[in-house]
Amino acid sequence: MVLIAPIPEKNGSMQEITSAKALESALGNGVVLVDFNAPDCGPCRAQEPILLKLATRYSGKVAFAMIHIDAHRDLAAQFRIRSIPTLIVFKERSEILRLVGVQGFESLAAALDQALVK
Repeated sequence: MVLIAPIPEKNGSMQEITSAKALESALGNGVVLVDFNAPDCGPCRAQEPILLKLATRYSGKVAFAMIHIDAHRDLAAQFRIRSIPTLIVFKERSEILRLVGVQGFESLAAALDQALVK
């Protein structure tokens, strides 16, 4: 589905976006949740297990990707990321939902369910 190498420690359930070209490729594949985060961000680390659980639940239906904003400031600027974690749900390359701050499993699952039926 997503044409980017999986992050080994994530068991392949999330993809790390490292360039604008990789992001463009990822966004062309149905529903994609992109997590903008930073390695030293406590709330980002709290969000991570929730996203991994969702990635398992929605395997084959939703692609999950992450962008470390410290390493990819250009992508953070392109999407006007001001706080992290920021989660953006895309469908067919269009942003359909943006959430800032740690989000719970149930609320994210409901958002993804809605994105899949639109």
